[in-house]
Amino acid sequence: MSGGSTAPIKISQESMIHQELKVDTFSLMVNYPDPFLDQQDSLMDEALDPEQGKAKGLTQTPGLRPVNVSPPVVFNPGDLKYTGYIGNSNTKQRTGIVTYKGAEYMVRINDKVDLWKVVSIASKSLKVKADGQNYTINMEN
Repeated sequence: MSGGSTAPIKISQESMIHQELKVDTFSLMVNYPDPFLDQQDSLMDEALDPEQGKAKGLTQTPGLRPVNVSPPVVFNPGDLKYTGYIGNSNTKQRTGIVTYKGAEYMVRINDKVDLWKVVSIASKSLKVKADGQNYTINMEN
């Protein structure tokens, strides 16, 4: 094909190879365990079994699996106890002493512990802000 000829090439019938199509000798295994699913999750096993799923009120949705959702964590003012404060006579700042969920903390204004932030420290009470709300924690006697 020298000289840049672009003429089509003719293929004779004799040069074509005829192959006979053979039937596939393999089969797909449909009941294999899904590698992306936790096989120990009995609820998921029931959801995948149409007979058990119907009995339990579950429906099978291909490609979806149940998601464990934890309840939202909210501040419980009962977990916070105000036991006193220490005052600094030079800076006039107070350090509050609190017990939260069994652990003792020394806190100052604007300190954050878990879900709450210290707003003010008074002699008989501590004010904190959590979940967008203000709470007053009175000193225990």
